[in-house]
Amino acid sequence: RALAIFEKALGPEHPYVVFPLMGLAETAMEEGRLADARALAQRAVALAERGDGPVKTEATARFVLAKALWQAPQDGSRDREQALELAERARDQLRAEGPAGAETLTEIEQWLELRAKERETGSP
Repeated sequence: RALAIFEKALGPEHPYVVFPLMGLAETAMEEGRLADARALAQRAVALAERGDGPVKTEATARFVLAKALWQAPQDGSRDREQALELAERARDQLRAEGPAGAETLTEIEQWLELRAKERETGSP
């Protein structure tokens, strides 16, 4: 409902639409609806990259997409290299941004560290 309200009030291309899209993508991941999560996160990134909103929002959207791509099934929609690139780019954006994105930056750094350990050990 939140997405529909935002789109009706602001238009489907408004930068604020990124927020419900990210929330829906996170929920879809938690529910195992990984294809939905990826599509929602991709749309969030596309809107955020237009440059109309804060850098933190753009970085967070990239991180949500990174998580969706990492978790995607191995049916061709999983792209772990792109996931790492997106997360690293989000990390770098937030580092440059300063303390405003510190909490999200910490989450991204921890996620990247865990992915590096998984790759070293060959864990999924």
